[in-house]
Amino acid sequence: MPAWPSTLPTYFQTDGYGQGMGDGRIRSATDTGPGKVRRRTTAMASPLQGRMLMTSAQVAILKTFVETDLFGGVGVFDFLDPVSRTTKQVRFAETVPTWSHAGGDIFNVMLTLEILP
Repeated sequence: MPAWPSTLPTYFQTDGYGQGMGDGRIRSATDTGPGKVRRRTTAMASPLQGRMLMTSAQVAILKTFVETDLFGGVGVFDFLDPVSRTTKQVRFAETVPTWSHAGGDIFNVMLTLEILP
């Protein structure tokens, strides 16, 4: 399994960082009273998103990693969990990485990941 390249940052910037729990519930409306809630599954992905600062050379490494190692962004890879500092298997969620110029040779790179069960 591919791993997050060691030449790329492993820490998110504090602004824009977010992590949560996977939601394995299903909700059903009722005719009267509160709706019903039950567990749908115990195997659910947990969201993880954030912003990293990268140089143009690091953005090029990231692009190659996504396009080649992850087959256009659909593959699973090992990534260091920012809270537990343990390696987790993740994949890109709704979007592949995006970036914007922050000045000089620095880019803001946005990652939207899901930690797999």
